[in-house]
Amino acid sequence: MGERIFVNKLQTPERIPIPISQLLVGLAIPFDVYTRDGEMYSHLFPKWTHFSDAMLKNLQQLGIETVYIEGDVSRIEMYLGHKIEEAPQSEEQNRFSAYSRKKQNYHQIEKTLLVDKSLFIPHSRITFSLFEVGNMAFTQVVEASVNRPVQIPPHGFRVKGDLAIRIEDVALYQDYLHAMLSSPALPAEVKRKSRAIGMKENSKIMIREVLSSPTDLEKISQVAGAVGAMTEAVLNNEVDARDLMSLRNHDLYTYTHSINVTVLSISLAATLGLPQEQIEKLGIGAMLHDIGKSTIPAEVLNKQGQLSEEEFRLMQQHPVEGVRMLEGNAEIPKESLLAVLQHHEKLNGAGYPLRLRGNKITAFGRIAALTDCYDALTTPRPYRYSHTPYMALSLLTRETSEREEFDPEYLKALVKVVADLSAE
Repeated sequence: MGERIFVNKLQTPERIPIPISQLLVGLAIPFDVYTRDGEMYSHLFPKWTHFSDAMLKNLQQLGIETVYIEGDVSRIEMYLGHKIEEAPQSEEQNRFSAYSRKKQNYHQIEKTLLVDKSLFIPHSRITFSLFEVGNMAFTQVVEASVNRPVQIPPHGFRVKGDLAIRIEDVALYQDYLHAMLSSPALPAEVKRKSRAIGMKENSKIMIREVLSSPTDLEKISQVAGAVGAMTEAVLNNEVDARDLMSLRNHDLYTYTHSINVTVLSISLAATLGLPQEQIEKLGIGAMLHDIGKSTIPAEVLNKQGQLSEEEFRLMQQHPVEGVRMLEGNAEIPKESLLAVLQHHEKLNGAGYPLRLRGNKITAFGRIAALTDCYDALTTPRPYRYSHTPYMALSLLTRETSEREEFDPEYLKALVKVVADLSAE
């Protein structure tokens, strides 16, 4: 009968993880089939889809190893032809857990500032060590300190993966950013791009500090000013929005995700014709949309396997927790809280935490839901492929047309935003 399927008995029975090798080629699948990204599911095949050999090969080419079948466990067992048994903790899950704990000691940085020779000043030195991120490991590629600075090579540092620094070196990295951006030696032709990258990098650091100290009202209040500057720069075409986005080869950090969702939300709102004042309020909510995750234990946030029912309910409360943490801060507009509360709501009522439907979901909620989902789909994770922009938009289109989860007009506007960001 082939390999056995294992499932955590505590998990919700509606969607069961199944290796694609267990899908029966040549037969219709009597269930809805999904892919999963964290707590978010994306509809892959509707019920009774005829599963062909070509479809199996396509999934393999995309790097999809596991899908999630929606249905009663006993019926799924009948389809598979064997029992679903409880899964032991795998070596892969243990390795991922160790990596998740370790990555809290590092901060991801924009590597183009150190590898693209047009973006750094010749003979510049760094006073912080660099680590390449890949294969769930942090490999030191440069050792530097205040007492032993290292000069950037004329061609830049050569790395394939993402770059990270130690948390304790973040202040030194900020000093480097400030010195670079304020230097008269910075070539005029790259000042616009460098300004955008500097704005992004400082915002990432700010959001990381907010997530680390979510009760610090002063830190949270700084977000409004940062979003205001970012909004004005984007709307006045002082920077390219694409330069504010973080393109990663590995993994997702909440702070890089927060910046991406903010930039996408600002761009989408501008395309929809919202006034600047509203766009800034939306941007604040987008920047802080995941602050409620700071209340969730790290072992749940970073869990590689299926969440249990209790864990999934806990995860579903992070929008409510986010609003609770922010609503007493006078610097955060009340409208901004709508993006925080509603960024997982779906027009068909299948979202969370309030299962709002249709017109009950505000414009801020609709925009944040789309941009949050899009960035999650296009972000790689350990042991999980990332979607191309085209594939991500195709999945969102399917969710919109078949399941009415997103606003179709807003989705059309997002397609235009992505096209503009992708244009040369």
